[in-house]
Amino acid sequence: MEANEAAAIAQARAGDPEAFRVLVELHSRALFRLTYRMTGHEQDAEDLVQETFLRAWRRIRRFDARSKFSTWLHVIATNCCLDLLRSRGRRQKSEQAMDPVDLAGLAAIRNLGLAGKRWGEHLVSIYDADQDKSVRSAVIHALFLQNNVTALIAIARKETNPELKREAVQKLSLMRSKEATEFMMELLNK
Repeated sequence: MEANEAAAIAQARAGDPEAFRVLVELHSRALFRLTYRMTGHEQDAEDLVQETFLRAWRRIRRFDARSKFSTWLHVIATNCCLDLLRSRGRRQKSEQAMDPVDLAGLAAIRNLGLAGKRWGEHLVSIYDADQDKSVRSAVIHALFLQNNVTALIAIARKETNPELKREAVQKLSLMRSKEATEFMMELLNK
């Protein structure tokens, strides 16, 4: 833990909102990446980051430094995400909560009736066979949720539609893998 972070934690535990703001600035990007990967929706991720920091502020005095502050925040963020996902399941069935892009992709995936290891390959075949932008966008999102870096790189390389290419590249930029990093570096060097 850096000295600045340790000092900010101590001051925040004493009730200093400015010190807590420093902690927010230090950790908000990492929490956004986590919440976005768990929910797949940018707005939900932003809301969950805010909820995470609200809960952390209310419980800051409970933080006892046995673990890293970032770990403590990640646990809170994960619980916030799980709460949201559970409430969606109880409130509505998943298809009712999906937007049309997700529904189109889900319909295409269900038509194949596939799961498991080869799912990514079949998603790419759907992508190649269907020119509908909403289906292609849903496949990109599904591959991201599946954490299928190889398939997303293949799509990003061959996609000619700038919006879909940008979407695939944005998803890759959120993924932590050697392949994704190398691909991003390749793009930067072009």
